[in-house]
Amino acid sequence: MKDEKERMQEYLKDYTNAHSDLPKATGVDKIVHRINISLSTLMIIVTIIIILMLIPILGFVYSKTEVFFRMSKKDFIKKIEKTYGQKIEIVEDNSTIKGNGTMVLKTKKEPYITFNAAKQSDQFGESYYLDFEENAFIYYLKNSQDSFFDGITVDEEKKEISSNYPDFQFLTCNIYLNIESYNQIEEACRQRQEIQKWMKKKIKNFDIEIHLKIGDFVSYLWSYDELDTLIYKEKYQYYWYLKDNGKDTSKIPQEDLLEIDKPQNLDIYINGEILIDKEQTQLNKLNANMNGKDDYEISYASAKYNTEKKEYEIFSKSIILSCNQFTVLDSNTNQEFSFSYQGKTYGMHYKDDKIHNNKLPYLSKPDYFEQLLGIKIEYDYDNRKINMQF
Repeated sequence: MKDEKERMQEYLKDYTNAHSDLPKATGVDKIVHRINISLSTLMIIVTIIIILMLIPILGFVYSKTEVFFRMSKKDFIKKIEKTYGQKIEIVEDNSTIKGNGTMVLKTKKEPYITFNAAKQSDQFGESYYLDFEENAFIYYLKNSQDSFFDGITVDEEKKEISSNYPDFQFLTCNIYLNIESYNQIEEACRQRQEIQKWMKKKIKNFDIEIHLKIGDFVSYLWSYDELDTLIYKEKYQYYWYLKDNGKDTSKIPQEDLLEIDKPQNLDIYINGEILIDKEQTQLNKLNANMNGKDDYEISYASAKYNTEKKEYEIFSKSIILSCNQFTVLDSNTNQEFSFSYQGKTYGMHYKDDKIHNNKLPYLSKPDYFEQLLGIKIEYDYDNRKINMQF
C-alpha cells in the first residue's frame, strides 16, 4: 500500500504533465522580479538614511556620557599604585566619586611620602597631576648616606599646576649636580646616571632630570644617551657656552678641542656668496603678509652640527631649490624628486641618511655633494661657513 507521501508525489507529477502546455506568465515573473529588486534597493537606501541620521545623535550621546566611562577614583588610585609600585592611602579627599578634584595621598611603605594629586575629566579627555617623584627625591636626598648625592642641590617651589585648582599647589623641583670645572664633566655624567639608576630602583618610573651646573652655566640635556655620547654632548655644550660668551677656554685639553671645536651652525656659501634659503624665505614672506606686515626675515641655508653623529648635516632640498646651478625636473618637490646638474640626472630621497644610487638623502652630509656630484666642499670653522665650489 502506498503511503501518503508517495500518493502526493504522483498527484503532483500528473498535475504538472496535464498543464505543461499552458502559457507561462513570464511578464508577471519579470514584474515580480523587478519589484523584488526595487524593494531590496529601497531597504538599502532606507538603512543608509537611518544610519546617517543616527551618527550625530550617537555622537552627541557619546560626548555627554564619555566621562561616565572614564577612570573612577578607585581606578585612579590603582593607576598611581601601579605606576610607582606602592600602596596608597587617602589622607584628604576633595574629589568626586569619579576622582575629579584634588587629593592628598600617602604611601603605606617606605619611602613614606605624603604628596598631592589632582584629576580632571572633560569633553577633551582626562588629565592628572602628581608630585610624588619630587617629594620622594627630596626624601632620599635628606635621608640617604650614599656619597653619589654629593654636589646635589634642589630648588624647591610650590605652585599651581592647573588653573582648575587655583588653591591647590604642587611641589616642583629643579635638581642640579654642581661641579667646578670642565675637567669634572666626565665624572659628573657618570654620577648623574648612577643617581638616576639608583632612583629607578627605589621608585618605579622615576623620570626627573638632573642638570649639570658649572657656575652660571646650566645644562638642560636629557641624560638618556649612552654614557660616552652624553659626555661628549656635555663637553661640547659647555665649551661653546664659554666661547660664545667670551670666557676662558685655555684649560680645555687640546685633544678635546680637536673633537668639540666645531660651531653649532655653518652658513652655506656658493662660490663665495652666501646662499639664501628661497623656500623658507618665501614662507617668512607669506607669514608676514598674513599678519599685515611688509617686512619679513630672509633665511639663509646652513649646516647644523649633529653631536651624536659628530658631523654636519644640511637639508638637500634647501640647497637644490635655492641654488641656480641645479634644475628641478619634477613639479612636486614635497616628496622625492629628481634634478639635473651638469647634464646628468640625480634625485633626492627620504629613506635614510645614505646615498642610494644617484639619490641624495633629504638630510645629508655636505660631503655627499662632493662624493656624488663632484662639488668641492671647503670648511671654514673660524668664520662659521661652508663654501661649495662649483
